[in-house]
Amino acid sequence: AMPNLRTMDNLTEYWIEVNRLENQADQIHRKLLAHLFNGKYDAIEVLKLKQIVDVLDG
Repeated sequence: AMPNLRTMDNLTEYWIEVNRLENQADQIHRKLLAHLFNGKYDAIEVLKLKQIVDVLDG
């Protein structure tokens, strides 16, 4: 992939894959937050878990 960066040739497939992975990660993140706030956890536990999620999200 690195030699392709000089000419920008054939990078479309990489951009498409990166976009697909970003979309998948966003969907997983939304599902995780929905699960976290579904009422099964007490408020303190939600805050702790949310902090972990935020760190993982970067």
